[in-house]
Amino acid sequence: FQTREEIERKIARGGLKKGEEKELWDALFLTLPEIDELLKHVEAKARHPFIYPLFVFAAHTGARRSEILRSRIDDLDFGSKTVLIREKKRVKGRQTHRRVPMSPLFAAVMEKWITEHPGGPFTICKAPETPRSRQRKTDFAPLTVDEANDHFHRALEGSRWTVIKGYHAFRHSFASNCAARGVDQRLINAWLGHQTNEMVERYRHLIPSQAASAIESVFG
Repeated sequence: FQTREEIERKIARGGLKKGEEKELWDALFLTLPEIDELLKHVEAKARHPFIYPLFVFAAHTGARRSEILRSRIDDLDFGSKTVLIREKKRVKGRQTHRRVPMSPLFAAVMEKWITEHPGGPFTICKAPETPRSRQRKTDFAPLTVDEANDHFHRALEGSRWTVIKGYHAFRHSFASNCAARGVDQRLINAWLGHQTNEMVERYRHLIPSQAASAIESVFG
């Protein structure tokens, strides 16, 4: 994974094919200031009240898109400041769960969202009469994958964030930033549901500026 600055520098050198540029952007992870900036953009531009909570959920828990869409209001435990993540396929034949601590922003956004929630058990939900919906609903069902993707791209349309391909960028950004801040790898694994060493190694890197500071601390 690479920062936006690294990717833009490589593209600026020229000589890359479109497919090679795409591969670079697919490896993008966002720094904490970039995540904050993006979320503020989404909050200002969101066409529906559930969109900002959806983005904050992804950015501040590292949950997969499918896990967010399965989430239920009862999974939010404001007493213990944790959110239950409903996993899929981790253990064959049964559903498993993990818990992720709530950041202050996540807790505040979700508490506010609950006061505006249209009804039904699902955390991210829109009312059946939501205007401009591509699919008319008759109950409070969760968003579909297509709806979630459509709202993702609409929220970022016309901004510097259109290079982000989907929600998964938030997942590896979450892991990368936790690792860069020195969070115990065992905690990161538990929060993200990682089981293989290969997956763990993908996120075990530092933001370039932090890596530079680390080497300077050794060699001056």
